[in-house]
Amino acid sequence: RTVQLGDRAAILCDGGTSHRHDLHRIEELIRQFPGVPLVAILGYPRLEDQQRALAAGACGIISKPYLVGDLLDELDRAVCSSQTLPARSA
Repeated sequence: RTVQLGDRAAILCDGGTSHRHDLHRIEELIRQFPGVPLVAILGYPRLEDQQRALAAGACGIISKPYLVGDLLDELDRAVCSSQTLPARSA
């Protein structure tokens, strides 16, 4: 899902886990929407799960279960930091 915030956007990817198909989905979304920050939502991710999701292109990780305030903070951080970085190439 892509969230439009005025002239800002972010992608929430509820992967559930960091299995290979979830990582491929992150990579696919990054290719489809270059320059749009992606926050991955993972179920009880271990450190290596977080590292894999970040290596696949996520700019942030939210762990299930999460508080809505934490999710909004992570989205805000991702969107604000993406405005200072050059767009990712496809």
